[in-house]
Amino acid sequence: MAKPSSARNLEYLADLFTQYGKPLVDEVMSALGRDADPAMVKKAVAQRAKADAPAKKAAPAKAEAKPARAIQRFAVPRSGPSAKQRPLAQTRTPLRESAPSLPASVSGSFDASQNMPMTYKGMQPSELTSSQVADLGDVLGIENLGPLNEPVSFPYEAGGGERFDIPGGLEGKFTYEDMLKMKASGIDPSRIDPELHRGIQRKLMLSMDEPEGLSDAKVLSGLTFGYTSPNNPLTPNQLATSRLRMNSMEDLDRIISSRPWALSDAVTKEQREDFSEELANRMGLGAASKGGIGARGSVDYSGYTDFLDLFRRDPAFFQRGEGEDWTALVERLATQVPGLSNKTGSFGVAWQPNAGVSAIDRHMANRYMDTILADPAKRDAFEKRALNLAGTRAAAEGKEAPASFGDLNKGLIQELLLAEVGNSPSPKFRLKTGDINPAVPDYLADVDWISEPQKAELMGQTYKDVVNANEEAMAGSGLHLFGNQWNIWDRIRQRLEPHENMFPGLENIPRLSVDQMRIVDAAHGLTGHKNYSKDAEFRLQPTKRGDYRKFRYFAEGGFAAKKRSGGFAARG
Repeated sequence: MAKPSSARNLEYLADLFTQYGKPLVDEVMSALGRDADPAMVKKAVAQRAKADAPAKKAAPAKAEAKPARAIQRFAVPRSGPSAKQRPLAQTRTPLRESAPSLPASVSGSFDASQNMPMTYKGMQPSELTSSQVADLGDVLGIENLGPLNEPVSFPYEAGGGERFDIPGGLEGKFTYEDMLKMKASGIDPSRIDPELHRGIQRKLMLSMDEPEGLSDAKVLSGLTFGYTSPNNPLTPNQLATSRLRMNSMEDLDRIISSRPWALSDAVTKEQREDFSEELANRMGLGAASKGGIGARGSVDYSGYTDFLDLFRRDPAFFQRGEGEDWTALVERLATQVPGLSNKTGSFGVAWQPNAGVSAIDRHMANRYMDTILADPAKRDAFEKRALNLAGTRAAAEGKEAPASFGDLNKGLIQELLLAEVGNSPSPKFRLKTGDINPAVPDYLADVDWISEPQKAELMGQTYKDVVNANEEAMAGSGLHLFGNQWNIWDRIRQRLEPHENMFPGLENIPRLSVDQMRIVDAAHGLTGHKNYSKDAEFRLQPTKRGDYRKFRYFAEGGFAAKKRSGGFAARG
């Protein structure tokens, strides 16, 4: 979470000062802590102001409202690729300029606003046999879309006769069909022998690699996954990424050109909020009452459009350079793109090969609490801040305040741990003299920016400490840093999550209609993938078995089994 000294949070504090007065806001901020969540601060200030209202005289009516303040996020951007040619870590496959023509057997559209259902040979996606899904991959140029491979049975570590199936075992690569089948099988990875689980993870990581190099489409989808993740649980985050997956530059242009301002224009907060709402609904991400699938999260889609504009100008900028440190890559992208942070930026670049990044969320913060609070003085201050915040919240709700740190709600502790991890330096890029700030590291000072940033977004020491702890946990796993974190994630969450929305080549499939996506969403609800309640150890509930055919990000219907060389079509 960004700390209150970030540009966006300075703006929200300025608004609170104007509305409620600086003394009252300062008093609440002092109780909550300077790193408190903005939404929580706003709520507490409003509650305090309401409680104090009877003792205050009514304020005189304002003659007229102040005009909305426009904010300029970007300097004049360059129009095309960087003049500084830098070697990339991977062979790059550019995003095509326009969408390809669909074969006669496939119907649908790459333009989400058209909201056309996708079909193959007249059939809805889950009406297809496993071999027909493989055929669909063949005609659209997607390697390993199907079929579903023969299951290999493994025992759970605890024994007792319970077993689980992995399509194709540990050999080769998973197909997209295999990933959906595993996800819908109710497998609890926390009960699997750790080395066997790492073997499954190694195969998953191998299956995510593209046949040749790294495509702009994969990089863009990964960063979209990270950008749309704030306050968006995994399933709606995956569905949002699917709706926003870009097939071509033409796809980007449709969204960029709908924005009623240029990248370097000064825009008011109200203008951004209005456009964000309009775009999210147009892409089918809003609430069901607004014709969407409820996968919007708290993302500023006006900012996402700015990101697409930056990407359009220089896609290679967003790929890792040869020899570039992973932390430097995350900082470079978070500095260039407002809306990306250390966490979301790390999650966004995690899909580049051999990713040496760690996306620290609530689960990881809880796992490494002792690392975050290793300094006794820091732990003492943390516990006092947590108790003060709990007391303020209890008073606002008319409840008794917790007496000790051990009595605190675990969710509140996670909230404050994330604030500690997210507490990062953001020095101004240039001094008033016009010189680059010495606080900006050389590897960022020398970047040929698409649009020079106002501030540098650096990774804080606490975040780096947790990344280092993850690196220690990675030793001997045979996995790279993010792959190992993914493995740990699944064991904590008690769910085998293939992150199948990042399967390579899916940008070649027309988007599903909103109605088709609703069926996919409902299928995930039936298996418990949308149940985010946690137990005493802050773990999610294991999922249940379901019909994997309805998990296809392309819809619903009947099913007819059919044999195919190299795999088989499942019946359940």
